[in-house]
Amino acid sequence: GVDGLVENIVVDKSYRQKGVGRALMDKMFEKAREYGWRFAEWTSGDHRLEALSFYRHLPGVKWRTQSRYVKVL
Repeated sequence: GVDGLVENIVVDKSYRQKGVGRALMDKMFEKAREYGWRFAEWTSGDHRLEALSFYRHLPGVKWRTQSRYVKVL
């Protein structure tokens, strides 16, 4: 299997809190499974507090640091 890393996903402020970010991540998980990924990983800088709050609500687990998350696919 293959592992995948997602970087630099940003939702425009006018679309935040409307499900756009979650829809993007859910589609990424779906496509990752189709492509045979074993894991999906996403990260954020520790200074991006809104992003970290969003990521904490996704179905993944913290991995080694506060800003690195992994989901078994």
